[in-house]
Amino acid sequence: AALPVAVGLIACDGLCVYVDTVRAAQEAVAAADPAVITFETRDLPRNYFDPWHYDGPANRVLGQRFAQALMGAPLEPALTPALKVDGYAMDFDGSYTVGWTFTLDRAITVTDLGAFTPPGSFLWTDTEVGIWDADTEALLVRDDVPSRYQAPASYREGFWYAAIDPVSLPPGRYAIGLVAWQGDVDRYANACTVTAGAGLTLEAGAYHEGYWLAYPEQRGAFEDGGVSFLGPSFLYVEG
Repeated sequence: AALPVAVGLIACDGLCVYVDTVRAAQEAVAAADPAVITFETRDLPRNYFDPWHYDGPANRVLGQRFAQALMGAPLEPALTPALKVDGYAMDFDGSYTVGWTFTLDRAITVTDLGAFTPPGSFLWTDTEVGIWDADTEALLVRDDVPSRYQAPASYREGFWYAAIDPVSLPPGRYAIGLVAWQGDVDRYANACTVTAGAGLTLEAGAYHEGYWLAYPEQRGAFEDGGVSFLGPSFLYVEG
């Protein structure tokens, strides 16, 4: 009778006719039994291709919340995307490390690295992503975002994300870039308009010419256009 039970409130809004009825029943069970604890899940993104289920990063947070609910600890917040894409073009093709520079006004922990594709498209080849300290050009994070043929990744609003060992970044200046190859099916975007996540301020698009991951030291204008770049992104939590 004293066995503790954690219950995630269902969050199939728009799909389940009786979602509110079931949530009320879950809450009623918890109200009647002190061993039952409920917690919220509506803020966790669902799988783009299977909206009945959570995506990979949301499932990780869900697992943490089950443990935290049982321990009476504060619940893990949902992961924040560094960028939300508002508009873009795709009219360049070359071999570059492409990305952008940014500043942080607070400490964050990076949990996933991402690579851009047009909405609903797959990542056909794996790509290498890095984050650098913009003042020292020291490489702080490096990992691969796998293609659809290599390993599962999670699609969120224009980016395919893959988990990394979490990396803490204190307030400061940084650069992020990914490798794109001329003739590759996965082309990076330019002329981008984006919305940045909380605590993050975009400085400029950046690139480095070559076939390997390198610090993207060139800023702003690219060829004739004075355009900005979109290739990499990341998911993070504050702190």
